[in-house]
Amino acid sequence: SQVLPAPMPYSVAKVALNTFAKVISKDLAPQVRVNVVSPGNIIFDGGTWDEKLSSNRKEVEEYINNNVPMKSFGLPEDIANTIIFLSSSEGKFICGSNIIVDGGQNSSF
Repeated sequence: SQVLPAPMPYSVAKVALNTFAKVISKDLAPQVRVNVVSPGNIIFDGGTWDEKLSSNRKEVEEYINNNVPMKSFGLPEDIANTIIFLSSSEGKFICGSNIIVDGGQNSSF
């Protein structure tokens, strides 16, 4: 079994949602800021990565080490902190963006 890639329907839906967010951000700004947060490999108890680690630790660790420049999983807090930032006054000029929180994995494609 493969650790990745994501199933095609998931990947297509994600691209569609990113495009939708970008388009409606133009209609709703400046009253509403619309952004997307795209998490990478986030690990938490009972999650998909937790299950994959339990069933094949060596393959999963190899995958992370070879594909994620930060060589680790992200945590739910990493995503929460990004959303808190975007929701705060410090993120006031970010609109229509897709913030990728993946330890650099996207840059390694």
